[in-house]
Amino acid sequence: MKTLITLLAFLSLSILARSESENNYVTGVIDYGIIVRDIEKSVSFYESIGLVKINQFGVPAKLTGDAGLTDYKALDVVMMSASGDDTDTKIKLMQLPGKHKKQDQTYIDSTFGMSYQTLFVKDINATVKTLKQNDIAIMAKGPVDLTSAGFTDVFLILIRDPDGNIIEFVGPKL
Repeated sequence: MKTLITLLAFLSLSILARSESENNYVTGVIDYGIIVRDIEKSVSFYESIGLVKINQFGVPAKLTGDAGLTDYKALDVVMMSASGDDTDTKIKLMQLPGKHKKQDQTYIDSTFGMSYQTLFVKDINATVKTLKQNDIAIMAKGPVDLTSAGFTDVFLILIRDPDGNIIEFVGPKL
């Protein structure tokens, strides 16, 4: 029996070591980009909900076209994070010249693709207070208690950014 336990422990460690060595990611952080109509308005909005501007830069049209990001249109980019730390998850707010079609974002299942972002907070009540102070409307009946979904003392609220993108805040009530 002792030999079997030792063998199972060795196999588990071997599988764990192999799976870690096969991962080519630098960190567990995944950044994402949001195309916005008005970058200054969007930066102001995200700052009002507590995000911190980390960096701002332009990307030349030739680079965006050669990389397949756009059809050779320059990008203005502002990077933000919840902590202001460049090693955390970053939102890249991006503005391009011209007009663009708006996706149907009535609900998270109205279109395929990324539908919303989730920000985990220490206190949902403090978040509600911040949103009210900044005249940001909470969608539906938030804060919604997640007990029926199997979570204890966790609540969520949804809001929309200036372009209609859904932002979910999840956290306890303190």
